[in-house]
Amino acid sequence: MRKATTSRQSIAIRSLMTLTLVFSLLFATASSVFAADHVGTIGAGGGTISFGGGDVVVKAPDGATKSDVTVTYTALTAATAPASAPDGKAFGSKIFTLDTAGASFSQFLTVTVKYTAADKAAAGGRDDNVALYIYDTSSGTWLENQSALPNVIDLTLTASQQTLGTYALVLAGVTVAPPPTTAPVDTTTPPDSGDMGVTIGMMLAMGLVGAFFVLGGGFMVARGRNS
Repeated sequence: MRKATTSRQSIAIRSLMTLTLVFSLLFATASSVFAADHVGTIGAGGGTISFGGGDVVVKAPDGATKSDVTVTYTALTAATAPASAPDGKAFGSKIFTLDTAGASFSQFLTVTVKYTAADKAAAGGRDDNVALYIYDTSSGTWLENQSALPNVIDLTLTASQQTLGTYALVLAGVTVAPPPTTAPVDTTTPPDSGDMGVTIGMMLAMGLVGAFFVLGGGFMVARGRNS
């Protein structure tokens, strides 16, 4: 009986250890995948880093840096962006930061950002209405990178820079729906219940009644004198 109990305990312990190992491997794999999509390293030999599922690609040439530089990708939204979109324009599908903890490069890197068909449609169906903007910390505004090269086949914009920062796709030609119109509201206050508004008809009726009483009174006076 003791042997059977010990055997069952051993099986339970081995099963628990196996499950713990499996979950540890799964967690480690998930963590590495998550990190790979949000953090990358550029070494002295250059290289290519892909972020956001391949929608943002950073390429560095050989010798752009003498030591490893860690690049951290952070996706933003219109609510978390450092400033609102430029006047008359709207944010596209990509707002993000490429943080190097202050490190810069001795050669130009390329940052390629992919926009979507929905971005193009929102920009009046024109590729040239989709632009890549960079946030300027000194002025606190978004500045268009007018040197960004468009690729209308791949739907991408590619900028060349020695420092990285905060980027956004900005759309021009966006049609803004006019505010809904409302029917005019009648502000005339109706008379309270029991009140009588004086109209021309009522005034005429009152005049006729008064004239009747005046004539009737004159008739009675004349009759009394005759009698």
